[in-house]
This record gives sequence, C-alpha cells and structure tokens, in this order.
Amino acid sequence: MKKILCVDDNVQMLYLIREFLVRGGFDVLVAENGVMALDQFFTNFDICVVVTDIEMPEMDGNELARRIRDSERKGVAVIAATGSREADIEDVLFDHVLQKPFDLLQLEALCRLHAREQASNDEHHRLVGSIEPSL
Repeated sequence: MKKILCVDDNVQMLYLIREFLVRGGFDVLVAENGVMALDQFFTNFDICVVVTDIEMPEMDGNELARRIRDSERKGVAVIAATGSREADIEDVLFDHVLQKPFDLLQLEALCRLHAREQASNDEHHRLVGSIEPSL
C-alpha cells in the first residue's frame, strides 16, 4: 500500500486521522508543520497523498502544497483538511479541500482513490518502459 503523509499542528487531530487511515490499511507518516512534512516528502518517495492543514507554524499548508507542486514528483495528490476560511486557501494547489469537521470516511475514500490512480500510473509507466522499440 502506498504511503499517506498527514500534516497538522494539532497533534490530537493528526493522530486521529493517522489512526483512522492506518485502520483502513494505509501506511501513514505524520508531521506537525510544513517544514517537517517537506523533509518526510523528499525522503519517502512512495508517498502518494499528502493531507495537510492550512494554518500551521513555520510553513503553512499553502506553501507546502506549492513546493510539492513545484517538485519533480508528479502525481502526488494534495488534500487540504482545514478549519481555515476559504479566503485563506489557495484552491488551485489542492486536489480537494475538506472543511473541519469533515467526514473521515470521505477522507479515506479520497486517499484510496488517489492511491489507486497512482498505482495504475506507475504500472503503466513500468509496462511502457519495458517495451523495446522494434526496428
């Protein structure tokens, strides 16, 4: 199963989401701010979904999403799970925006959807890369 990275400065929320997704069969990493999250992101190449709060110290969720989008790693879904006002969220950076309190089952479904999409894309690239051109 692909990895999910959850980012929130509210430790109780962070571990609630983590425990729920782990019970759903996901491998979940956690970070308490955007700086910690980027370190996790760039050292774990099998992360397929990042679930992040917006308002956090050191680096907010918008900046985290921007840096993920600007990286060479394509196909990683970024989901905002936040209590921030809509005006504070740069929608274009996110695949989905969930307002707190949100339905954990909806979050799980979104993570599962994006994990399947990335697995399908990885398999496609593996198969296409194994085909040798004919002369």
